[in-house]
Amino acid sequence: MLLWLASVLAWFAITLWRPHTRGFLFGSTSLGAALLLLCVAANPAARVAAVNLDRHIHGAAPLDSNYLLRLGSDAVPTILSRLADLEGPAHCELSLRLLAGSGAWRQAPHNWRGFSYSRWRAQRALTEQRATLEALYPSLDSCRFPP
Repeated sequence: MLLWLASVLAWFAITLWRPHTRGFLFGSTSLGAALLLLCVAANPAARVAAVNLDRHIHGAAPLDSNYLLRLGSDAVPTILSRLADLEGPAHCELSLRLLAGSGAWRQAPHNWRGFSYSRWRAQRALTEQRATLEALYPSLDSCRFPP
């Protein structure tokens, strides 16, 4: 939002220096659309998930699985792709919670109104790894580790 506001102010200044002031509305709307597309392409939820998983894997921070699963459906393919790098309780907890569908991305209605490309990608990634994860952890009690 702040980036868009700064770019609109810069566009306003450029528009005022020109001999005619037409084009300000089109330019500011175009800047907003371009910034929106840039944010969608950047996929911030996947980046945040990757950074948090990297920090945990390298021992710099504990894993907050609640936060990871609240990031939404954009983060699920990233979490599943990095799941093999996790060990022990973190791997088990995330696997079981993904299989149980406890993420916020599963709360949408299962009809055409609740469809999104992001949710479809998350569901497809989970379906591809479901058999492997269910073989590793057949029940909720399979996550018990000695202290």
